[in-house]
Amino acid sequence: MRKIPIWIQDFKELRTKWFVYIDKTEDVLDMVNMNKYYFLPRPRRFGKSLLCSTMKYLFLWEKQLFEWLYAEKNRDWEQDFPVVYISFAGWWSKDEIEEYIWDNGRIVYKNWWEIEETRIKEFTNKYNKLQYIVEAIYEKYKKQVVILIDEYDRPVLNVLQEKEKAEALREEFRDFYSGIKDIDNQVRFFFLTGITKILKMSIFSVLNNLQDLFYNPIAYKLIWYTQSELKEYFKEELKQVAEFNWLTEEESKKIIKQYYNGYNFWDPSDTVYNPWDMNNLMLNKMFNMYRSSTGIPSSVEEYVRWKWINVEEIIDKLYKEELIVNETDLNLEDLNTITAEVLFLTSGYMTVGKKIVNKMICKFPNKQVENIVTDYFTRLRYGREKAYQLQSISENLIEWIKTQDKQKIKESVEEVLNYIGNVSYEWYVRNPEGWLKTLLMMVINLTVDFSITEKHFIRWRSDIVLVIDWKKYLLEIKVDWDEEQIKEQLKKYEQEADVLMWINWDKKKNEVKVV
Repeated sequence: MRKIPIWIQDFKELRTKWFVYIDKTEDVLDMVNMNKYYFLPRPRRFGKSLLCSTMKYLFLWEKQLFEWLYAEKNRDWEQDFPVVYISFAGWWSKDEIEEYIWDNGRIVYKNWWEIEETRIKEFTNKYNKLQYIVEAIYEKYKKQVVILIDEYDRPVLNVLQEKEKAEALREEFRDFYSGIKDIDNQVRFFFLTGITKILKMSIFSVLNNLQDLFYNPIAYKLIWYTQSELKEYFKEELKQVAEFNWLTEEESKKIIKQYYNGYNFWDPSDTVYNPWDMNNLMLNKMFNMYRSSTGIPSSVEEYVRWKWINVEEIIDKLYKEELIVNETDLNLEDLNTITAEVLFLTSGYMTVGKKIVNKMICKFPNKQVENIVTDYFTRLRYGREKAYQLQSISENLIEWIKTQDKQKIKESVEEVLNYIGNVSYEWYVRNPEGWLKTLLMMVINLTVDFSITEKHFIRWRSDIVLVIDWKKYLLEIKVDWDEEQIKEQLKKYEQEADVLMWINWDKKKNEVKVV
């Protein structure tokens, strides 16, 4: 059995211990040779740290680590460069920037016989500006310097709800990065990763030559698995997944694509997979919500709590393909302009469905993320105890839909409405039908089974379509319709599903009728 990497972020460990590695070195070399200042925004657990580690060893002249990879024969191994490597992944809200950089920043250089690694505090006392650090390295080694900074925005995201502290951090970071352009001749390569452009008007004002790789063909396949790569590298593992779950390979492939594919950062016709999901799937062989094990980032959770974000309305817009993020929305001039949509998109809980000029129409990337978001924010919105009770209602509702027990369905829907209570926010008043559809779908999503023959859900725009035991159940949700309207519409939908049911809510009487 081949070794599948989980939680391994060091390229040297991955290669020397013979873990499976999809060769991305051609894409890395293309990027390195095309420009030298880059910013890669990607969600957590999407391979950014491993990519930084790969580039570190590529610049350190560690040719033996790239044996049998594209870079082995296509990189100039006569050149090596000292590397500054700083990761803010371990940042705590009480840390001071300069002390953190002093203690955690690393300077790495390859001698003829070994790699030397030195903490910045042991190399220079001028650590309050990146410019000073680079100048000191350049003076000692007489070589251009590679700068790799991972999760640069973690400190600000960790204190996002504390506006004054967050703004102060942005200013400190602006000072830290200032001066880099003045020593461009001493810089070989500069690579920055993070989740958002949340420091836009601070560091990006002094690093305005950074090439943004958020939606860019250069970074399209850089840290993802494509469909063709899965087929080429993991043929045997995917076969084992199918056999373990008593499925044909074709059936298994469809489930994998529905639950784990769908991320789009350049080509909507060839969407990609998160390596974290796929590595866990091939290691464990069980369909599961692996993304949920990484948790919703605390920055997103705190922002939703702090702003009291209407998550249900965001979800409804996603379902109807009406949630739009402009490219200018990603360039945050100050922390007051950040929106929930931008945080969800950059955190990987939405992806780009399609892009029209500078407008990105967003969607859930896949069923796994849809369930994680609806489940998590149902608990966040209504509290853990109420969410557990809603889950019980959800399980019953699915059972009544399967048995087509309209009276029980009616009772379950009314139970949901009574349990949630009379919500008074604007969207409920303005669009009760959309609110009810999203509410019911969020409740249904609390019940998830990754079996092909059980509770296997698919979405059709604003209607709810469930595929259960190979039958298609279409639920049309209406508010204050009369019986004649429903009967007329039923005729139009007769061929659309194996089972068709209309749920009509009389809002004034708070009564539900299922036809």
